[in-house]
Amino acid sequence: MIAKTTLRNFVQKYTRALDHRANAEKVATANDDRRKARVKSTSIVEKHFQKVYTDAKFREVQHECFSLMYCLPKGETQLTEHVTEYTIEDRIQVGDPVHHVSKELKVVFDREKGELRCTCRLFEHRGILCRHCIRVKEMTKHAIGTRKACVATVEEGH
Repeated sequence: MIAKTTLRNFVQKYTRALDHRANAEKVATANDDRRKARVKSTSIVEKHFQKVYTDAKFREVQHECFSLMYCLPKGETQLTEHVTEYTIEDRIQVGDPVHHVSKELKVVFDREKGELRCTCRLFEHRGILCRHCIRVKEMTKHAIGTRKACVATVEEGH
């Protein structure tokens, strides 16, 4: 503040600066909303992930949600009272010309702890829930946990 600036002038300039900053934030928020990755299906799971992941991670999860159509449940085995192992057949597109190869994966779901583990280990490698775990969550009709809860599960070594 210059010595010649009166308190009244300072308050006016400060108010204008705050207004300018607030308007800049509104414009930035509007631009973010326009650039935000759009939900491509009516899936509640996809909508949930749009809220909890960054745009880049959401696009990866969106690919997993889209690929759910290739995941077919093949069976389940009750390991303990609260732990069930699901066998999921994943049809993978390979080659040129494209053909499908089936791969079986195991997803272990602990209902008591709300933890999921898949043999594909996508969450451990890229930090996103795989389509196999999403399929199990849909089959068991449990709410999808937050990313923080999934990270805690992985960090605990489960």
